[in-house]
Amino acid sequence: MHSELARMRSREFVTLVVTWIRRIMFGLGLLMITIMSLLGTKLYSLHKNGRLADGTVVRYHESQTETTRMRGSQEYDEAYTLYAPVIEFEAEGKKWTFTSNQSSHGHDYRLGEIVQILYHAQNPAKAEIARNVKTFSRLWTTFFIFMGAGLFFLVLSRFLERFTNRFFIDQIP
Repeated sequence: MHSELARMRSREFVTLVVTWIRRIMFGLGLLMITIMSLLGTKLYSLHKNGRLADGTVVRYHESQTETTRMRGSQEYDEAYTLYAPVIEFEAEGKKWTFTSNQSSHGHDYRLGEIVQILYHAQNPAKAEIARNVKTFSRLWTTFFIFMGAGLFFLVLSRFLERFTNRFFIDQIP
């Protein structure tokens, strides 16, 4: 009787753990797909409906980033600075300024350099450097990676649901 009770508790515990893992994976997958759908829609809309204008790089916005890296068995923190160009342009009879979503370790543009930008006619404050929007790899690579990862988590959660009994619970002595 005692071993029967222990077996039932083991099954309940495994079922509970796998259920929570499935829920977390499902939620993570859904969250990734939702975020990337919103970002992808925003960029695609700008790509298709944006108006072209010339803008001038007026300064750089600096942000500090820190990451932890491994060298052999040693862990160390590495801090570095990212630079995002701040662009000024004229649209609809007014001057607008925006900070690019693309940042890098260096200055990709010279101060005073003229760059083509895309902006929304209804809201010129929503703008981006045209090269960042029109280049396929910049526009879609991140989108497809995160959408793929989101779908992977959704499928994996479904897989765990279907095969939990066969591979885990039925094997508990």
